[in-house]
Amino acid sequence: MIKSKHLYHLSVDLHHEGTDRWITYKYKIAFIKEEKSEGNGTYMQMTREGQDLAFNFIDLRFNTVYKPEAEIAFIALWANAYWDGKEGAYKLERISIRRENEDEDR
Repeated sequence: MIKSKHLYHLSVDLHHEGTDRWITYKYKIAFIKEEKSEGNGTYMQMTREGQDLAFNFIDLRFNTVYKPEAEIAFIALWANAYWDGKEGAYKLERISIRRENEDEDR
């Protein structure tokens, strides 16, 4: 297994529509490539900042949207789809994605 060259920091502010409830989550995200796997062999690993264990591995092996050269765009697309506010879910209101060792938010 090979981790991506870059580690990303994702911060999201979520709102439960119709209420005054807000939540902020912060994650570290790495893309992991498994050379002997099917498809593109890629998984997205998300770890909540302050926790040691990854809470989620997302299988991207057959995902046609993911492109290694556009990882920040993929994270934003994924987050907007995941926290879409439908069916009582929290809605993404603010997002910040930063590659580790970079000061500029994207």
